[in-house]
Amino acid sequence: MGRNMRSTYVFPLLFFLLAGCERSPLEKLVFEHAREQAKINAANFERNKEARARQQLALRKKFDPDEPGADSDSP
Repeated sequence: MGRNMRSTYVFPLLFFLLAGCERSPLEKLVFEHAREQAKINAANFERNKEARARQQLALRKKFDPDEPGADSDSP
């Protein structure tokens, strides 16, 4: 009897929780747009990775005097 009683409460609760997960058409559109934008951002990040690395290296050479091969004021 205890098991039957539990299922009486568990199934409606489970149904209620799953029904709350249903998304409206506008929410689906927003999530799809966000997903597509994330893909574009990831592709841009990968494409610009080498340019960022070159820029960081140039900045290190310019501002870090301990770095070998860095520009220095003394001849």
